[in-house]
Amino acid sequence: MTEAVEALSVSKTLLLHSRTANGKSIFADMLSLELSADGKSCVRYTSHSDIPPSEIEFLSQVNDLVVFFRTYDDVVAVSDEVAQLRENATFIVEINTGTDQVRRSEVHSFLPSPIGRLDLNPLERQDRQDFGELLSRSGIPSEGLDLSGTGRTELRDHLVDLLNSPYIKKRLSNAIRPILADQEAMKIIATACVMRAFSIHVGTDFIRAITGGDPYDILLKNEVAALEFGALSPDALALHSAVFSEYFLNEYVGSRGIVSVIYRLAIEAAKRKKNGAHLSSQRSREARKALGALLQYGKVSSLLGRAAPDTQKSITDLYEKLRDNIIINNEPLFWLQYSIFMQDIGNYGMARNHLETAYLRAEATEGFLTYQLDTNYLKLILQAPAGEDGFPGDTEILFDLIDKVHDMLSAPDHRVHAIRVLEDMRVFCANNGAELTDGERQRLSIKCLGIVGTLEALDVGIKTEFQTDRSKTAVEEAVALLAALG
Repeated sequence: MTEAVEALSVSKTLLLHSRTANGKSIFADMLSLELSADGKSCVRYTSHSDIPPSEIEFLSQVNDLVVFFRTYDDVVAVSDEVAQLRENATFIVEINTGTDQVRRSEVHSFLPSPIGRLDLNPLERQDRQDFGELLSRSGIPSEGLDLSGTGRTELRDHLVDLLNSPYIKKRLSNAIRPILADQEAMKIIATACVMRAFSIHVGTDFIRAITGGDPYDILLKNEVAALEFGALSPDALALHSAVFSEYFLNEYVGSRGIVSVIYRLAIEAAKRKKNGAHLSSQRSREARKALGALLQYGKVSSLLGRAAPDTQKSITDLYEKLRDNIIINNEPLFWLQYSIFMQDIGNYGMARNHLETAYLRAEATEGFLTYQLDTNYLKLILQAPAGEDGFPGDTEILFDLIDKVHDMLSAPDHRVHAIRVLEDMRVFCANNGAELTDGERQRLSIKCLGIVGTLEALDVGIKTEFQTDRSKTAVEEAVALLAALG
């Protein structure tokens, strides 16, 4: 809290960033109380609501105004109104760490500078002690919870432990029993939970289109149980917690149900993306973001990991069903995610085929930038085991991709992907260095040394945020391996 107040003394915008379910909303509420007590006028924008011109005019006259946003997408949706309040307001925005890292240039275009950032991901030792004390005061047994910080340094880790503790699990089961017995309500809640787990923020009309029922009317029959999940109103169903959503899906819905919901949400998002009157409209933006999130292999795998005894088959079935939809089939990022899945299960040949399909789809998509494809293609080549059919293949492709990724190190919106993939450079040299010619080894060494120089020249704040030392060490070790081969 002290860091936040200090940052606000020199910033027009403060980004509260963390990974999903690490406490952004809780902290924002605490911060609003602190600022209000200090005489600030705090207001929060409600997602998917219109702001009348008269309200903007009124707010523009308010002294010490602080405007809170639950998501960065909310800022984009009302960017014109934000622009009108730039002069007299301070903005506090909750944003996922990954979103901040890959959309940094865009963030600076929508929000007034200077922009401060507060990292809410790690829990310090005192935070963990306070959390244990909070549990004790609340009468919640903390036996079995690791609050030492060894491997459990984020809030969501401790929340997962709590939800799986016998005391909490029993109480939750009793509290939500009416929902479990109502098939229509289960369909609504399961859909909302998947959306919350994927950080999808859309109106209730999206849920209505998926389930065929009105969320408010259906859940109102079991209002007390429904309120365990989130705030309920005719216009919104705002679930409290991504961690609880994931827990509920794994505990009560299961892999088959989760895959079914993901599929139906993806098809609806694809339909809305195609039928959007304007690509820049809020409806179209929401549909594009929702579709992109639902296709992500990493998130799908994480969500199914605990629920499915055969996660691989579940994901294969999902992607095979999705590819039959012509809109999704034309998405470069669908084929990229399918490629990442294939690589993860060791099918490098199919992974390359899917990635080449992604490039073909990208060529047919106006304005599509291939940064993600390039970093993943390089990762595919660098990680392939020695002797894998088709790898490393044409070394000119390898050198071209290395040059592209090297250039990304200086691009704020693409740096994070480039830095991570470079950690595999030593893996490639260990597996395939002996297969390269002397000239190719020398050429690769020169490119690696250039990357080391670029990493060393980065601002110290960037080095700390992106942990560039790991990548630099890996590239330096790659050079040493090549030198040892003569």
